[in-house]
This record gives sequence, structure tokens and C-alpha cells, in this order.
Amino acid sequence: MLFRLWATIFSLSVRADAPSPAIFSYAVAQCRRLFDIAVEMGHEMSVLDVGDGFPSVTNAYGLSFGQVARALSGAVSLFFPQERFPHLRVIAEPGAYFASSPYLLVTRVVDKRLIDASLLTSDETDAGTVGYVYQINEGFYGAFGCRLITGRNPRCSPLIAFGEKLNTYAAVYGPTTCDTDVVLPLTRLPPLQVGDWLVWYDMGAYTMGNCETLKEGELRSAAIHYFENTGSRIDFVNCESPKSTSYPAINKDDELAATVANVLINDNSESEEKN
Repeated sequence: MLFRLWATIFSLSVRADAPSPAIFSYAVAQCRRLFDIAVEMGHEMSVLDVGDGFPSVTNAYGLSFGQVARALSGAVSLFFPQERFPHLRVIAEPGAYFASSPYLLVTRVVDKRLIDASLLTSDETDAGTVGYVYQINEGFYGAFGCRLITGRNPRCSPLIAFGEKLNTYAAVYGPTTCDTDVVLPLTRLPPLQVGDWLVWYDMGAYTMGNCETLKEGELRSAAIHYFENTGSRIDFVNCESPKSTSYPAINKDDELAATVANVLINDNSESEEKN
């Protein structure tokens, strides 16, 4: 028995780290070529899927969502004019776009090593300059497995500010001894101490369940704490704050940092009272 398969849709997929919006336009143009070939073969094409790869709303590096949207809108209008494709449906898969921004990840520095900055930058002009390698309690085989999917380096900043400090070259590694457990191969951070906290932004996409790739059952997934920003204050909803010590020197200009730090401090105080 023979079956004839009919194609009705073509889709494109551009990585989130695309260097230029022109790549999206090129992908749409290639889909138009495939549409024409399929129609000549007797297929009734009706759907164009512009795929995923849309950057987060608060994305501060690479292409912005607006750039991608304008490129796709212009390309679809050019290569799929309405008079030629009156019944065409254009769909997308913006899951990462919606999931990224609502989530922050808070990690703790568990180890620190001093290193010559030239070993991090591979630039001899940085020889003699201080650099640091930090190890944190979450890594590539946990939440930072998202780097493999998105191709982007996550952004971070210290949760608690201790005044003006000069940023230094640094690398951030995860908690395992695996050579590939790299969170950030090169960044600039103020000098940190073991026990300090780092806040990572836009960490809602492709960040859960990645520890299965290492097959180490002792690596637990990060706990999720929900909070609501009402404008005048930030309220944590049904959260179980980590049993860890934080620091009272808080940057009062950062309401979120202050709220998170206070939760950590209060939780630690309650834990000490019970003990």
C-alpha cells in the first residue's frame, strides 16, 4: 500500500545568537524558494513558520526583539505578498521569548582563585593584571545548560553592592570538576568573596532539567521562588528561601536586590534561632 504525503508548511530556525537581522530575511527568502518548488510539485502550501530564536524583552546584548520583528515583517511582506499568498498563515514559536524575562537566577560563590588576567583574555598586554576565577553552586549541567541551546553568555551582577569597585577580568565556572562546566569564560566583575551572591538575568528558558546530561543524581535542580512586583514593593509568594547567610550591606537603589537579600538574611536569622 502506497501513501502520498502532502506538505503544507515550511519552517525556518535561526539561532538566538544570530549576528545580523539579515539572516532572518535570508531564511524567509529561502522558504519562498521552497514554497515555489513545492507548488510546482503539486503541494498546496498554506503555512510559514518563522521559528524561534527571538531574544528576550530585556535582552541587553546581540539583536533586540524589535530588530528581529522588523526583519521578519519586511521579509514576509516582500517574499510572500498578500496578493500572491492570500490564504497564507504565518506562525512562530516564541517560547523562549516569553520564558526568559520572568526569571532571575541567584547563585553563590563557593570558591575563588587569583590568576593573571592574560590567561583569561589571551592578550599579553594584560600580563601582570589581576584576574579571578570564581566557582559557583550552579553550572553548565544545571541552569547554565541554556548556553548550549541559545549560544549566548548570560548576564550577571553582584546581588549586594559594597560601594564603588573597579571591575576586573574574571571567569565563572560551575560546581563540578568537568572541563566543560563553564558558565562565563570571560567577563568583568568587581572583586567578589566566597559567599557572595550573583544575580543572573533572563534565565527562564532552557534552564531546567539539564543535570540529566551529567547523570549525577546528587545535582539538584535550582529551587524556584515566586515574587510579585506591585510597583511600591516586591512580595515573595510561597517561597522557601535558601538556608544560607547573606550580607547586610545592601544597595538601597536596587529594590529587587534589597528584597532578595533581606529574605536571605531573615531566613538565616530564623535558622540560627532554631539552632
